[in-house]
Amino acid sequence: MAAIKDRFDQKGFQMLQNLETALTSSENASDSDLIGSIIAFYGDDFTHADRLQTQLKLLHCSGAALTDLPSIIIYLKSLNSTEKSFFSEVIKIVKLILVMPATNATSERSFSALRRLKTWLRTTTCQARLNWCLLLHVHKQRTDGLPLKELVNEFVTCNESRMRLFGRYPE
Repeated sequence: MAAIKDRFDQKGFQMLQNLETALTSSENASDSDLIGSIIAFYGDDFTHADRLQTQLKLLHCSGAALTDLPSIIIYLKSLNSTEKSFFSEVIKIVKLILVMPATNATSERSFSALRRLKTWLRTTTCQARLNWCLLLHVHKQRTDGLPLKELVNEFVTCNESRMRLFGRYPE
């Protein structure tokens, strides 16, 4: 139980929770401590606490039922560019929430795959090729469905020497 508590008591998780609370709760939109902690954590991203607080209040006064993150995202996407400019700070918060990883499992899997690939390829591989091999390995589900014949044909036709090597000449 203590391990689970330690896992969710980290500063990054607390900040993710603060961001979502500020967005989804109309009562917390006026909480200056919450807004202050967000601005203190992100520094240069949010320079005006009063602007952020005003935009959060305006978001909840819009009349739409914005009680969860998906409904807020749908609402913000439905606005035209002029209306979106009224919510510039709120859009920054949404972007921060969307790009913040919930766990680090993907990065840990990537490093495990890198260790296996590096052992297999040894040190004969340049960094660029190793990166591409690792990318293909980590995203197996997406790469398994690729049309290999079409990709190979496109690869061969991109270079004249490859076309001569494989017996294909430009038409």
